[in-house]
Amino acid sequence: MNMTKADKIKVSVIIPVFNSMKYLRPCLDSAVNQTLKELEIIIIDDGSRDRSREIVNEYAKKDSRIVFIKSDIPSGFPGVPRNRGLERAQGEYIAFLDSDDRIKPEMYEVMYNRARKDDLDIVGCKYEFHKLFTRRVLYSTMVDATKIYNCRDNPEILSLFPALWNKIYRRELLKGVEIQRLKRGEDLSFFWQVLIKAKRIGRVDTSFYCYRSVRKGSILKRSDKPSYDIFKHFEGVTKLLKRENLENLRADFDVHRMTTIIYELNRINIYYKPAFFKRVVREAKSIDSQVIERLHKFHRKICENIKKDRFMLFLVYHYLNKIYEMLSDVKHSL
Repeated sequence: MNMTKADKIKVSVIIPVFNSMKYLRPCLDSAVNQTLKELEIIIIDDGSRDRSREIVNEYAKKDSRIVFIKSDIPSGFPGVPRNRGLERAQGEYIAFLDSDDRIKPEMYEVMYNRARKDDLDIVGCKYEFHKLFTRRVLYSTMVDATKIYNCRDNPEILSLFPALWNKIYRRELLKGVEIQRLKRGEDLSFFWQVLIKAKRIGRVDTSFYCYRSVRKGSILKRSDKPSYDIFKHFEGVTKLLKRENLENLRADFDVHRMTTIIYELNRINIYYKPAFFKRVVREAKSIDSQVIERLHKFHRKICENIKKDRFMLFLVYHYLNKIYEMLSDVKHSL
């Protein structure tokens, strides 16, 4: 598809790519076939060694909306190619799409129209979590799709899933905000920065984003090793809340902090769990008991055992939680 110079770019879609050839075509098909045509599709290859570049070149020849940025040396940080995309973006709104995910055709049209209708800084949507054999729709039940929020007056907005990809952001909002050079957790820091800056936040009550949980060789390649970068994120947000005089949001941040820690403990290989567990005990001991009561029932037990430095009991509830999640996935896919 071709756009004329007179066409206003409504949404810039930033797609970082790294060895993504297995899922890249479905991803790009879902971007170029959006019902909203006034798009700028910025693809940043972060030093791929497979056929990803060849595939992107093929699409770029057919669609003038595609801007292809190449790097010969992998950065090793997911935030680096995204920041390069942000520097180049000219759209009224910004969206992020991971190269092994896909989106439904109406996503950006519906979200852009909602943003324009209510003059929103951020619009989020439901998303589908695709595992190997199951699919589950997820969203925050605390955020009403008919209302407009900001974090100062409506702290429940912090229950939104802190990912880059199921939202669009007003480009002006992102000025001065940079995605950190972290191996993991770079989207968490970004999310908190823009959420605090935003004055008008809303969401649409539709599942548009299809997140692929099974990822091999992507820029967000799954690793069994722990990432200690999340603690840098925690430190950064703690300073941000203090600087912005938002200490009243500390309990909401602590819920996010413990949920992130439990997710990381769940993700890593059993070999690395004891050492990482010792590190997170220090974090958990600073968490108020009222915060723990706000967690999911299995997460409460996990957090209690972390606080008390009981590794074996932690493992029991950890694996009970994994069984519960698997059964929930099966139930929701039936």
